[in-house]
Amino acid sequence: MTLSGFALDGMTRDDGWYFLSIGRRVERLAFQCLALQTAFEHRANCGLTWLLLLADSSVTYRSRYIARPEWLPVLDLLVLDGANPRSVKFQIAGIHSALLKLEAVYGACGGELVGSVVKTLESLDPARDLDPDNARLRETIDALRSAAFTVNDRLTQRFFNHAHTASSTMLGV
Repeated sequence: MTLSGFALDGMTRDDGWYFLSIGRRVERLAFQCLALQTAFEHRANCGLTWLLLLADSSVTYRSRYIARPEWLPVLDLLVLDGANPRSVKFQIAGIHSALLKLEAVYGACGGELVGSVVKTLESLDPARDLDPDNARLRETIDALRSAAFTVNDRLTQRFFNHAHTASSTMLGV
């Protein structure tokens, strides 16, 4: 927490800060999606308190809903609440925003991939789609997790890969 606070407060908002922000958000997004996928698979065997605790959102949930955890409000908080810093919507929106800023300087970095997943997420209807049995919700969570890994791989290959692929001239072929 101290290091995160230092990075957020003490760094200038240059390219390094955007990469740090994207990396942190990619990790949170991938982990939150995995937790949601696990909750969907094991919903009959466990409650939802563990999911709220894992997402560091139990206090927020209790202050908003004043009830024991139920699927609709939990999914609303952890998937669609753009004000909750632990929700998948908050994380993917931050990734998309940072990618767009990087793309203004470096060209395509994955913003188009993330943009399509953001549109899919925003098209979810809370009344109809926020159900652990809903195929559309499950596909969206799967797509979000996949997008997180794809963005990570794309940025790694483009900006952080120092190994060059061997060409046929280097191999003497």
